Amino acid sequence: MSNMDDLVQFLRDRLDEDETLAQNNGQWSTSWQDLTTDGELRDDANAGTVAYIPHVATRTHIARHDPARVLAQVTAVRGVLTEYDESAQAAATGNRALTRGTANMTLAALKPVLAHLATAYAHHPDYQADWSPRSSWS
Repeated sequence: MSNMDDLVQFLRDRLDEDETLAQNNGQWSTSWQDLTTDGELRDDANAGTVAYIPHVATRTHIARHDPARVLAQVTAVRGVLTEYDESAQAAATGNRALTRGTANMTLAALKPVLAHLATAYAHHPDYQADWSPRSSWS
């Protein structure tokens, strides 16, 4: 497996973990809102309290990064991974509307993008320092 294959699998594994945590968040809904002035962060589905957080900025931040947003981000990054997979397949076999040259250019553009996306998980023990966006991905 190549270093890029390892990075792509690392991202897939982290996305799977994020998705599982977001889907199993212990609330009725994945969408939360800060609709109150009394410190409650509310669940959209049943208007139940997710947490009591007196600090407004903290409560707003948590509501903005609710499980629904995590799931949307997982979907978005998986879309980038799909583009990478399709371009890698086309570069290897030419079995797509993309020519091999175009596929290789797309791969070259996506490699640093994936490296940047992986930095969100740099704290994870499986993250490899040579995946840094500053490293060479040629």
